[in-house]
Amino acid sequence: MHLSLFRASLIAAIFITSTLNGSKATAQQPCTLEPRFYYLRVITEDIKDLHVALDYPQSTQGDPNTAQYYIDRAQLLVALDGDFDTHAIADYNTALGLDPQNPDIYLGKANTFFFLKRYQEAIRTYRTAIELYTSSGNPDAAFATILLAQAYIADERYEDANAVLMQLTNSGEQPALTNAFLGVLQSKLGYLEIAEAYWSLVEDLDPDIASFFIEQAFKFYKRDDMDTAITNATLAIRFSRHNPNRQLLGYFLRASATMKSHSTNFLRNEPVDNLQPEQTIADLTQAVQIDPNCAPIYGLRGFAYSSLGKSDLALADLDNAIRLDPSYYNPYQFRGQIYQDQGLEVLADADMDYWTNHYFEELTLKGTLLGDLAFALGDYRVAESNYYIVLIFNGEALNAYLGLGAVYRLQGRMVEEYLLYTRYIEAYNPGADSPIRQHLLELEQFRN
Repeated sequence: MHLSLFRASLIAAIFITSTLNGSKATAQQPCTLEPRFYYLRVITEDIKDLHVALDYPQSTQGDPNTAQYYIDRAQLLVALDGDFDTHAIADYNTALGLDPQNPDIYLGKANTFFFLKRYQEAIRTYRTAIELYTSSGNPDAAFATILLAQAYIADERYEDANAVLMQLTNSGEQPALTNAFLGVLQSKLGYLEIAEAYWSLVEDLDPDIASFFIEQAFKFYKRDDMDTAITNATLAIRFSRHNPNRQLLGYFLRASATMKSHSTNFLRNEPVDNLQPEQTIADLTQAVQIDPNCAPIYGLRGFAYSSLGKSDLALADLDNAIRLDPSYYNPYQFRGQIYQDQGLEVLADADMDYWTNHYFEELTLKGTLLGDLAFALGDYRVAESNYYIVLIFNGEALNAYLGLGAVYRLQGRMVEEYLLYTRYIEAYNPGADSPIRQHLLELEQFRN
């Protein structure tokens, strides 16, 4: 099987996103990457939880007349890679209508504004959260102040950031994060020696401070903000010199973000000057030295080597990834492309078939679930987009047809719904009990 040039290009771009999305490492070769980083986009379970959350009115798992119902749903929405952040804001607003003095709601809402890069709104909301925490004597006020300082820095309001960080320094609260962000602030201002002086204190104050920056890198990676992800991963590496597992994650996330920072431009045929495979290879080589048993590390380094045209090194890494975890299907993709370049058509076809069969199966599940979620939220534009993407890659995806047909029906687009179902029946000739045939019959009866 040979993929079209367009599809091959799209697959190359997708690979970086899904590199950590492989199956769990085998018992014989344990990988110390935490499962959620190994997968990177643990999205299907989140969506399943969201389907439960959205079904609260018909279940016993929550009361839609309480603020907690909307807080829980907002947190789940935010977890979905930024696809539904604006819906999360709406849920936080509803929660505030039911519980207007709850600082946790303001903090969650502020964090969501920050992810959306709506910094001024984030700053105002962080301030309200801090006031409410402080008035009740809640120590979370200090952590919220750290997040406020981060928002000030992102908004280039450096004097304001310095003021709130100095306030924390004087109070003695959150000393590790305070020094970390004082270093970030000084580095932004170009005072690298002062930044390093602050950073040198951080690990002694909190040996696991790298975890905060790994979380940040992970969140921004999922939202396709690669520059911020790289910045946070770099800090995680800096603050994990005595914690190999944290350092492994830092190198891996920075390498993934470095490569993915160019992957969207790949589709637009822009220059590849900023692809930086050398930096990716250096980071992943460090990761291999920390743990030589992680398939995704070899898979991503193999992709980086292939970007440099170093086919022998790429094949060695991709073979290692497959040996460590044969069910981890992404390395088959680039090994297949290398085989194809070498004229090994039989090997190339076998690898590409294996990859496409597994990836498109996952894409069908993930895209359909995202479409269903958007549909349940009433966001029919996003629902239509997700169903349509699924059908581009898997024309037999029955649930995507049904979902897209439901969108057309709700929008009064009966002709498009009719044509959609007709095409499916002509292509796949489903049985008489197929829901597609039932819907088509309803449409024909309506037309008559």
